[in-house]
Amino acid sequence: MACLAAASLGIWWGAWWLAAMGGLGLAGSLLLRPAPDPDRERELQRHHRADYLLNGGRLCSPWPAALDGQPVGAAKLYLLLRGQEILLVPMEEAPAIRATIRAAEIEDILVGSERYRPVYISEAKDPPVREQAVDKKAKTVMTLVLAGGGKLQFEYEGAFSKHLAESAAHAIYSVRKLGAAHGVSGESPEIFHIVGR
Repeated sequence: MACLAAASLGIWWGAWWLAAMGGLGLAGSLLLRPAPDPDRERELQRHHRADYLLNGGRLCSPWPAALDGQPVGAAKLYLLLRGQEILLVPMEEAPAIRATIRAAEIEDILVGSERYRPVYISEAKDPPVREQAVDKKAKTVMTLVLAGGGKLQFEYEGAFSKHLAESAAHAIYSVRKLGAAHGVSGESPEIFHIVGR
C-alpha cells in the first residue's frame, strides 16, 4: 500500500524518482510471495485433532484401488496420525482430508527396498562426524503395503531424505504396534527413542 501511495504521489508532484521507487517496490511486492505461516501445520494438526503431523513426501505411486477416498496425483502430502488412523492431506489443499488409512490395514512398511525395523541406538554413541560430500539430490522412497493389495509410495528428496522416510516409517510402525493385540490401547507412540535402520 505504501509503495502504491509513493508512486501516486511521485506522479502527482512530478517527482519521478519517488514514482520510480514506488513502482519498483510495488513490482517487487507482486513478484514476491507472502512468507509461509509458521503456525499452519500446528493449526492443521489441531483442526483434525491429530496426535502427530508427518511430512509424507511426494506421492509417487498410482492410487491403489484398495484405498477409499479421493485419488491424489503426484502431490506432496502431510500424514497426520490420529489414534489408529493415518490421514492423507495434500500440502497444497490443506485442510482437506483426501483419504484415511487404518493402521491395521498396513501389512508392511519399506524404506528404500528394505523392510522397516526399529533399531535401538545407545545414547553413548560416537559424536556426529561431518560428511565429506552431501548429496542434496538424494531420494528415498517409503512404501506402505496395504492389506487387500496396493501400496502407497512416498518419495523424500534432499540430504535428509533417508532420515525423513525413517522418521515417518517409525511413527507409523509405532502406531501399528500399539494397535496390535499386544499393544496398549490409547497410549501414545514413543517416536523419539528409536531410529530406524
